[in-house]
Amino acid sequence: MRWDLKNGRNMRSGMSAWWWCAVACFALVGCEDDGNASAPDAETPDAGISADARGTTDAEAGDDAEGDAALPETDTGAPEGPLLEGDWLLGVEFVELGGLELAFVLELAEVTDGSVGMATLFATDGETVSDALTSLEDVAIEGDALTLDFGLVTLPAAYSPVNADVPVVAEFIGTIQSPTFLCGDLRGAVPGFAIVIESSTFGAIPLASAEGVALPTSCAWTPEPVEAREVIAIGPEERPASLEFPRGVTTDSEPLPVVMVLHGFEATGNVQAEYFGLRALQDELGYLLIVPDGTVNSDGAQFWNAIPACCDFENSGVDDVAYLEQLITEVVETHGGDPADVTLVGHSNGGFMALRMACESASVTGVINLAGSSTPDADTCTPAEPVSILNVHGTGDPTIPYGGRPGATGYPGAVEATEQWAARNACGALESAAPRDYVESLDGDETTVTTYPGCEGSAVVGLWTVEGGGHIPAFRTPDFTRDALQFLHSRDPQ
Repeated sequence: MRWDLKNGRNMRSGMSAWWWCAVACFALVGCEDDGNASAPDAETPDAGISADARGTTDAEAGDDAEGDAALPETDTGAPEGPLLEGDWLLGVEFVELGGLELAFVLELAEVTDGSVGMATLFATDGETVSDALTSLEDVAIEGDALTLDFGLVTLPAAYSPVNADVPVVAEFIGTIQSPTFLCGDLRGAVPGFAIVIESSTFGAIPLASAEGVALPTSCAWTPEPVEAREVIAIGPEERPASLEFPRGVTTDSEPLPVVMVLHGFEATGNVQAEYFGLRALQDELGYLLIVPDGTVNSDGAQFWNAIPACCDFENSGVDDVAYLEQLITEVVETHGGDPADVTLVGHSNGGFMALRMACESASVTGVINLAGSSTPDADTCTPAEPVSILNVHGTGDPTIPYGGRPGATGYPGAVEATEQWAARNACGALESAAPRDYVESLDGDETTVTTYPGCEGSAVVGLWTVEGGGHIPAFRTPDFTRDALQFLHSRDPQ
């Protein structure tokens, strides 16, 4: 088992507009009956986007001797000369939404020491660039300070998670670190989602110099090259999933832990992986990441066939247990997965599915379940070996109530479901630990921690209760996910 919890480095690549908007909806408002966002599929973009993506010339993109110069150090000394004209890659880190990122292309024209004649903003998903969202004229530069108040900007439907225009209020208050590095703070709002952006940062570098470099999102940035992460397709041809390797790791490496993420109803695997911060942790913890998608119902919503309560409402007959088992087997037998360390991380419908897999699949060794539950008939869950379980649930969840739902098509509450797993694993008596603070929008240490120690087979069982938390808590990731994964790999959890 390889879990490097101390010496790893957290590296991010640029996150597309799809994901930020999707998870803003996903994390704060609850878009459909199950509270999960519907979002298009997207791959994590490389930091570099070619100028040809929107038809600019080399000159417009700043692709000349100056634009190809070495990237700057992040000192805060006085800038030497005006900002470089042309296209810049601008990344925003939404601190209040757990470090989620959004990328723009910013075009600067007619730049002097004292002003920018034109600043034009475009949206990007890492591969394509939108038409111009908005422009500013005659922006004054005061010393090393530059304020780009774009006001109300509309992300076009093609860059929206709900296939509709999304208005965003954006004001970039920047400091010119050098002619090729601009950074500072973003203030604004997403009116349609009732989100006020009060704590976010941005960074920007010339697009021509950005290829192979981690997207800057703040002033705390150094231009370290990013090694590409290998991503391959696995599973049946008619229903492929993605297998993502840590950087520098191939199928010839030693056996590595396996993490599979299971999305909520109407969401996607990519959206769910970003919500949990699983890609941000992958290099640090050294696991293989499986990202599958559920099948689509008649309304176009992706779902998992977990239990009758959630969410195969049309009785499709889909065998998701066999499908997910096939993916795990392929990763273990062909791509270096460790059969003794297979963790499923699920939310809502994905949490129900993860717990069903723990009951029926001998391949699963651990589950992190957020806002899901187990089968209402505890006697039908008969795992072959003890499975480590961490249930996480908010007491204010209106979609999957913390106390459960009665009836044959219901499900047990968070406490009862956790007690059932403690009994299956022959664990000891319930213990409590110090509460934790994972949700900045809730006061104090809102997450209470209870565990059942001494389980058979070195398994662990726990319940983290988010007091006042809703169906999609805005966790500080990757801290929450790192601690949850570490819990499953501890013999004596605290």
